[in-house]
Amino acid sequence: MTRALRAEIDAAGYKFDAIHVGAAASELPTRLSSMLKPGGLMMVPVGEQGETQTLCLVRRSADPSSEEIKVREVMHVQFVPLTEPE
Repeated sequence: MTRALRAEIDAAGYKFDAIHVGAAASELPTRLSSMLKPGGLMMVPVGEQGETQTLCLVRRSADPSSEEIKVREVMHVQFVPLTEPE
């Protein structure tokens, strides 16, 4: 995602039903989970490159007034690292 696109998404306050992250984040990306609609899902690999990584299913509460996020570890995986654009 480019910086311009990320800025546009942040400014518009877009919310998504589902997000799939195709590269491993070193920790759960809270910025992305905050973009989920109530009841939304995110699949994201979490862990450092060369170490055990875990594919996580992140689910936001269906209650619109709640910010509750539940994380379930699905399986061990190996992905390339998630990087920031330069």
